[in-house]
Amino acid sequence: MKPYFVLIADVKKSKKYTSDARGRLQGLLSASLDYLNILYSYGIEKRVVFSGGDEIQGLFRDPLTPFLYYRMLTFILGAKTIRGGIGFGDWSVRVEGESSPSQDGSAYHHARRALDEAKSNKPYDVVFVGDGRIDEYLTVLMDHSIGMSEMRTSAQNDTALIIEMMFPLVGASPNDEAFFGTDRVRDIERSLANLLDLRESMSRKSQAKPGLMQGITETARMIDSLTFHPVAIEPIGDAHRCPSFPNGKDIQGVSSILSNLTGMTRQGIDRQLASSRVVQERNAVVAYAYSLKLSIEW
Repeated sequence: MKPYFVLIADVKKSKKYTSDARGRLQGLLSASLDYLNILYSYGIEKRVVFSGGDEIQGLFRDPLTPFLYYRMLTFILGAKTIRGGIGFGDWSVRVEGESSPSQDGSAYHHARRALDEAKSNKPYDVVFVGDGRIDEYLTVLMDHSIGMSEMRTSAQNDTALIIEMMFPLVGASPNDEAFFGTDRVRDIERSLANLLDLRESMSRKSQAKPGLMQGITETARMIDSLTFHPVAIEPIGDAHRCPSFPNGKDIQGVSSILSNLTGMTRQGIDRQLASSRVVQERNAVVAYAYSLKLSIEW
């Protein structure tokens, strides 16, 4: 039976938010789902939606995409805002035409157990459960990426977010017209523009200091000013070929692009990239993807 993968995530300490703060966060989360459901559509079986309160869930065709989805959410919302669980198993109860919360199977049970583990004051904010057990190796590798994100300042997180918007790591070929053709890219850009406007308005309310993200939103209102070059994580289908780490080659020229858009110096942007550990974190995702190929058949 073909395996499926479920992501369930929720907002940490959501009951401590004021009603206004919760409303703003849910609005940002909703806009984030709209964007990410299009960006990662190649790997999504049932779109990620709210499943009650501040919890979201979705069903995926492969094990890499739910992590990429969760990781990007941490960039948008802040790494310490959410926690999640990824479950691996079957999709045995299928309700035609209904969203993910109406479905069931061991993949859902394992994702729920993974989220419960992340909630129970364990050292990891995202946990992987497959075959009824916690996969410690995959959980540690996910945490290597997420841990670097959690140590970033707000400005460093914004730098990583901008890079990921321009050069998103994906598990499908960027040449696949079904997912990255002109019409789909236009939809991605439209949902991203809405997300950035909402995120920037929230930043102004919190009186955040000006930075790279503000420069982007002020000088590039039309998001098509940004380049969009999805970067496929290799090997896609060969578990026995060890991938080479991009080591920054996948984002070559980004300093010049951002300097032209924002007026910041290339040297200043290079320093932000280095302090944000953007290259190291993206390499960590490649290592996780390769480990998935060795651990799971799908």
